[in-house]
Amino acid sequence: MGIKHKHWRALSGEHPESLDDLKRIILANRGFKPIEKLDYGDFGLYKTAEIIVAAIKKNKRIALYADYDVDGTMSCVSWTWFLKEIGYENFFSYIPNRVKEGYGVNIEAVKHLIHSRNAEIIITMDTGITAFEEAKYAAENGVEFICTDHHKIQTDKMPAGVILNPKMHPDPLYQELCGCGITFILLRKLAKSFGEKVDVDLWNDLLALVSLATICDVVPLNGVNHQLVQRGFSSFYKSKRKIFKKLLDSAAIYSGSPDERDIGYKIGPRINAVGRLEHADTVIHAFVDDDPDPLIKYMEACNEKRRQIQKQIVSEAREKVTQFSDDPIIFLGGDWHPGVIGIAASKMAEDFLRPTWLFSDRDDICRGSARSIEGFDITQAMTKIEKRFIKFGGHKGAAGFSFKKEERENIQAELLGIVRIFAKEN
Repeated sequence: MGIKHKHWRALSGEHPESLDDLKRIILANRGFKPIEKLDYGDFGLYKTAEIIVAAIKKNKRIALYADYDVDGTMSCVSWTWFLKEIGYENFFSYIPNRVKEGYGVNIEAVKHLIHSRNAEIIITMDTGITAFEEAKYAAENGVEFICTDHHKIQTDKMPAGVILNPKMHPDPLYQELCGCGITFILLRKLAKSFGEKVDVDLWNDLLALVSLATICDVVPLNGVNHQLVQRGFSSFYKSKRKIFKKLLDSAAIYSGSPDERDIGYKIGPRINAVGRLEHADTVIHAFVDDDPDPLIKYMEACNEKRRQIQKQIVSEAREKVTQFSDDPIIFLGGDWHPGVIGIAASKMAEDFLRPTWLFSDRDDICRGSARSIEGFDITQAMTKIEKRFIKFGGHKGAAGFSFKKEERENIQAELLGIVRIFAKEN
């Protein structure tokens, strides 16, 4: 671990005789299986849709609880556009503050939604799969809790109630949907109950959001996700909504449909910068209120500020990592901005080729982000020592976490042991 391309292994001994042969070999080596039609089936979809349709018909007050990154905000925008399309107004959105509230659904927010905002049904998106206590509190107060998420399932922390998570799907191709991807599938199902009210243009708009979220959440571009992204890219120029053109212009993308590099390196970071440094509500308003100009300027300012903070964190982390040069992991804390730690962790993991945990140790509770390397499931590693953490969650390549400062040395030692065993076996 820590040495790139230590072992080379030919995945195929076949010699291509044409470009078609080359394409077939590459797709086979990458395990890519194209699909003809998106067909999720049931696996929690029908029950989830049934409850939401019933709530809408009873005019229940819906709280949309979304994560603050691109995946979460685009999921929230998808819901907002859909509900407005069918003429439903009895809803509101809630995006937690990244710095003050941290990762995942939190109990104080749920209490606020129920007692101050009069929520009768809470729908999470891109978060919630570990919200056992929060869902329990909602149920005790007569509020339906519906979790739509795509992160790794921790059985003992799963919320009671209705769950729609692609990780519960038997087909691996559908298991890798991002939060906005599973939101899109749910909204397609809901539309069957409100079909006459849904214009075809809405689906083009929602596919553009899915493509944004899929690329920015760095989920595998397998057959399912590739089809969603491919359709979504072309939807950027088909859409009549101002926000898409403004986003393209701000990133200097002027011709043809955007590609994954345009989304991942130009547009995505601008949107994410707002949630990292300030409050992602601004993103929602820009997409929903059809007044994107203020956001575009705000994004540029936030993104530049984010770059400077990230540069500082990475510089300090590079100095600190020299003290642990023989360790197969990076586990470092500092007086760092919690909203930028994740992207700094990605840079460290990429440069040093080690699973990386970076966290802010300003307070008694340390909060941070983890990023992995190919082949190592970073969330599964934390699951093995879950009692050491206050909260954690994510997927194979990335996670958020928090722990008491007194646990720092224990967590570092135990993660070292886990990764050393992994390195020996691989």
